[in-house]
Amino acid sequence: MFSCKAADENLPLEWRDGWVRALPPGSGMTAAYGELWNKSPETIHLNAFDSKTFANVSMHQSIMQDGVSRMQESRDVQIAAGEVLKLQPGGMHLMLMRADRDVLAGDKIEIVISSGTQRFLFILPVEAR
Repeated sequence: MFSCKAADENLPLEWRDGWVRALPPGSGMTAAYGELWNKSPETIHLNAFDSKTFANVSMHQSIMQDGVSRMQESRDVQIAAGEVLKLQPGGMHLMLMRADRDVLAGDKIEIVISSGTQRFLFILPVEAR
């Protein structure tokens, strides 16, 4: 398990400018954004996502279909060596569903991303944007 800290230069995966959208109390679904940077010399396959706070975590892409914006789950997302995957509203993002508590601005959310046998732990701030 790896911890996300800007000072740790040895991590092959870094989540830059990561944040989770705050939602009104009682809402059980939100999203995480930022940039996932593959600092390794090999492609990283993001194949599993988890959080202690959410029962379901998955990567989604917003797409236009028949003039309507829809979300489509993306499985086995790949980030080539040295590349950045941008997670942003209206694009690729990490869906966080069925929260076990209210997720409010100022909170911190732990998210684990798995790539094969490697697991990366990120702690993201919750922001009202």
